[in-house]
Amino acid sequence: MQWFYFKGNDIYREYDAEKFIRCYGGIYYLLNDYTLEQEIDGILKNGIHSREEAVRVLQWKFGNPKPAEEENGRIYVYNTYGSRLDVTALVEIMTELAQAENLNDREIWDALSALDVRGFGAVYMVNVLYFLTKGSQPIFDKFAYAGLFALLNGLLPGETATVRSLPNKGTPEYRRLVKNARDVYWQYRDELYRTFGARYFESRDVDRALWTYGHLFIIESE
Repeated sequence: MQWFYFKGNDIYREYDAEKFIRCYGGIYYLLNDYTLEQEIDGILKNGIHSREEAVRVLQWKFGNPKPAEEENGRIYVYNTYGSRLDVTALVEIMTELAQAENLNDREIWDALSALDVRGFGAVYMVNVLYFLTKGSQPIFDKFAYAGLFALLNGLLPGETATVRSLPNKGTPEYRRLVKNARDVYWQYRDELYRTFGARYFESRDVDRALWTYGHLFIIESE
């Protein structure tokens, strides 16, 4: 892997993975709420033990800090665009799966893919899988994927990172993703593990660094 960083107007090339994680993982906190990140890390490490924690995970991923709302037994959160989403069924299945024992990722996939929740597509399903497996299955984000692509291909900041996107829910590609446990997500996961090995599982630092680095590139989907 090779990556680049800036000092003033100059750009430098590096190869060390730990330096990459420290550099861009540190920049991540300039763009995101440190207190919230620590809260999310705690839920990831200890597991989801309540509806409130399930809701907190969804708020974090949907990217809108507006408080959740409860009306007539229904739970609503807001996404990045300000749309109000009914996540009642999703919160219930997340809480249920989190308390189950000896579930494998395929069983979690099947349970989540059976849900019909507006605004809950493949990317968000992977996010929930990430928390329900306590990080053993990686989170997926287009910026992190672009960052990884740039590392593996030695791209300079500002160049184009062409990555595959997760398919939309309901399409044949999506059904194949869920059914066969192959395709975009597994390709990303394998590349991630090959690049960072056991370091990936130590904390979310790798994810944070990749997400930050990915913002330096023009992202195009295949």
